[in-house]
Amino acid sequence: MSNRSWLVVPPFLCAALFACGDDRRDIIAPGVPSGGELFRSYVALGDGWAAGFQSLGINDSTQREAYPQLLARQFGTRYAFASLALPGCPPPVVNFQTQARVGGGTATTCALRSPSSFTERLNNVAVPGAASIDATSTGSANSNTLTTFILGGKTQLQKALDTRPTFVTVGFVNGDFVAAAASGVLTPTPGVSPGVTTPAAFASNIAAVVDPLLSFRAPGFVTAGSVQGGVLLGAVNVLATPLFFPAAALVNAQFKGGLDAATGKTIAVLPNCTGSASLISTLIIPAIRDGTHPAVIACSAGSIPGTPVGDVFVLEAAEQASISLAVALYNGYLSAKADSTGLVFVDPNPVIALARLSGLVRPVINVGSATEPFGAFFSLDPLHPSGLGQKLIANEMIRKINGRYGTAVPQIP
Repeated sequence: MSNRSWLVVPPFLCAALFACGDDRRDIIAPGVPSGGELFRSYVALGDGWAAGFQSLGINDSTQREAYPQLLARQFGTRYAFASLALPGCPPPVVNFQTQARVGGGTATTCALRSPSSFTERLNNVAVPGAASIDATSTGSANSNTLTTFILGGKTQLQKALDTRPTFVTVGFVNGDFVAAAASGVLTPTPGVSPGVTTPAAFASNIAAVVDPLLSFRAPGFVTAGSVQGGVLLGAVNVLATPLFFPAAALVNAQFKGGLDAATGKTIAVLPNCTGSASLISTLIIPAIRDGTHPAVIACSAGSIPGTPVGDVFVLEAAEQASISLAVALYNGYLSAKADSTGLVFVDPNPVIALARLSGLVRPVINVGSATEPFGAFFSLDPLHPSGLGQKLIANEMIRKINGRYGTAVPQIP
């Protein structure tokens, strides 16, 4: 690389040598990245997948395994992110059975942002918990502490434009529906479920971020600083992930025994689960353990009048169809939007399906495993990829990028 190229510099060196907050790199234009002019300035927008959230937590270590960092490395381009100090904010879980977290922390522990990572121009502006609306808003119901730590009062779109992107990835894979699906309640219900974003609202939210990105032209720049390409990452159909287990699994004595052990209670399974097509959210496990849900599992609403049993944390067949339809419509829009704008659409669902066939995704949670309850593709939560899962997603993106733009970005080993 020439002496005008820009490397990923360790934070302590960045702070000591370059005064990163001053963003001195603007003084001299960077050299062409090894991947080509297309990748001169890369920015990732999105949710926990892009941010590097894993195992119910996030810190510098998990952030470095996120697909944007992997892509930037393969592109040979600059990559700056809002590093979250160890043990994390919150610290990731390290043992599924005990729910122990890095450094002995808890779900409310927050070690804040590493001072050495401060820079005005980030290459990753994704925020865990974000939905599509959050690309252009900092005040939605999804906003959290990390929104402030990462974005500093700006929206993801504003922060992305600060970096004068030439290549972008936009990935809101589950924030628009997963909380509703996992709760088993698909309509907005205060204190229970935010509901599912309508496909029309989702399309409007995505257009509100993609269109300004594509029309952006940085002052004084002809090509560098204007978006020339990118990826729209599709929504994940969570029904095909181990976030849910089928009602049929409850008749397996070993599985049922594992649930009892995980909750510390003997769970009563009602007869309407026999032969049921319902899916049960794994979130019922901590709810029973914590006493916020009775130690009873039913597979249809109204099983015990006056209680949430059979309704909360349970998706009946019609509700499953609603989730699948919403995801299909989200992805249909993203695919069409990519086609009409010269971007690339990447559907993560075939990647997950292949991982499931190869045994990297468990069809049913293994509550007896401390380290891989959901399979090697997922971390110690069933929604966010492990380092391996992130590599598989990144490689699929690279394959599609090379095919669309004629680049030769190498695959990740």
